[in-house]
Amino acid sequence: GMVSWSVRAIWEGYAGWFHHQSTTELYAVSQKAVHADLIELAGGADALVCRATQKFEAGDYLEALHLLDIVGSQEDAHSGANRLAVDIHRALLAESDNFWLKAWLQHQLHRHGSKLAEETSGALQ
Repeated sequence: GMVSWSVRAIWEGYAGWFHHQSTTELYAVSQKAVHADLIELAGGADALVCRATQKFEAGDYLEALHLLDIVGSQEDAHSGANRLAVDIHRALLAESDNFWLKAWLQHQLHRHGSKLAEETSGALQ
């Protein structure tokens, strides 16, 4: 792993699951429960993918992934989101020299690439 991961694991182990950031941490309703609302308020999934593309182009890869995670929680097969996720994971992979992080990024590349391939093969049938 990485030192930052070990530090976080130790912190999480000692601090526990309640981080004192939001009352919602005390309840069993996930942030994903409002993702459909966010997508609707943003003007649709395409609007979020567009903003994620802008973030990606500015080099803000992780912020772009946060936006794509919102889209993916509601529309797993959104081709624009999956295509951009592939590009982001490739960029992150090019920057990484950590074995475990590289393995995760390659796994995500395969996952999003497979979704694109399924969509393409479904469109051809």
